[in-house]
Amino acid sequence: MLLTQFILVDAHFVLSLLAALTAFAIAWLYFDAWSANKKMKETALFFGFLLLAVSFVVESVVIDQALLERSILGAQTANLVKVIFRTLAYIALIISQISVPLQPVPEPC
Repeated sequence: MLLTQFILVDAHFVLSLLAALTAFAIAWLYFDAWSANKKMKETALFFGFLLLAVSFVVESVVIDQALLERSILGAQTANLVKVIFRTLAYIALIISQISVPLQPVPEPC
């Protein structure tokens, strides 16, 4: 029982950090594209993915209470921070998707 719980907690940690790394890589690419143009419309994409990466890092910190006597960061506090960062990230991503227009459909030759 304890071995299974240990493996699942480790898997949760690894998957959360992998998602954080992926979101951070996307944020880095959007930052690189933004640094060439410096348009405010594209700034929300960078900050949205950056906040999403931070929320995944905070989620990886949450450790099951059965394994530790006392948690490093309270589970309720970490969940609240995670929800706040994710909500702000999703709002920023939605705003950026709405503000950047779609490319026009090319006309046939």
